[in-house]
Amino acid sequence: MGLDIVELVLAVEDEFEVHFDDDWSGIRTVGDLHRVICAQLDSQRQCKHSVCPSIAPFFATRDALVSLTSSDPRDVRPSSSLSAIIACSERREIWAKFQSLACIRLPALTLPASLAATLKVIVGLILLVTTICGVAMYGASGILLPVCTAIACLTVGYSASRPFAVAFPASCETVADIVRYARPPVYPVQRSRQIISTAEVWDKLVSIVSDQLDVPVKEITPDARFIEDLKCD
Repeated sequence: MGLDIVELVLAVEDEFEVHFDDDWSGIRTVGDLHRVICAQLDSQRQCKHSVCPSIAPFFATRDALVSLTSSDPRDVRPSSSLSAIIACSERREIWAKFQSLACIRLPALTLPASLAATLKVIVGLILLVTTICGVAMYGASGILLPVCTAIACLTVGYSASRPFAVAFPASCETVADIVRYARPPVYPVQRSRQIISTAEVWDKLVSIVSDQLDVPVKEITPDARFIEDLKCD
């Protein structure tokens, strides 16, 4: 393979994001090269559409849940509720272990709705009582008392209630929700995926061949041979 061909191959690979084997014996004409490029791009597009990006994260999630909970794999489906898979008494421990095992970060567990409502009522009553007492004892300046009390209650209440946070957050109620967190990011479509027709591939290829071999565009036809007709070294 001459240096001209090497430069041409590198330019084509960069432009279309394809890869050629070392054996170029089957590529003699520009048309041959065009067909090989189109075949590789079609293969890339088929692979892209045939492989679901959620498959691998789902099986990894299922295996981690099964190993931590001894659940039957057949019971762990995308629509399965996490509450049915992970027992409430083990939820905090398993939630932490699962994130470490699956190498993902999930939202923290929350308080059950009934307990959260009860705490809000308690804090509200404390705030109301301290406000009344503060204003009665110190007048307008006594408003600082309920503010400080509310801050202290919220701080103590949050710390004391953490062991009781065993409810799954709204964004992580099913196995499918966890899979969405575990899925790899989807990157922007690259240039080669935007080429949708063989005509576009041909136009780009003609431009590359013309630039690399310093050949007029009108001489570049599908039957033009690289060595014999285009004088490629």
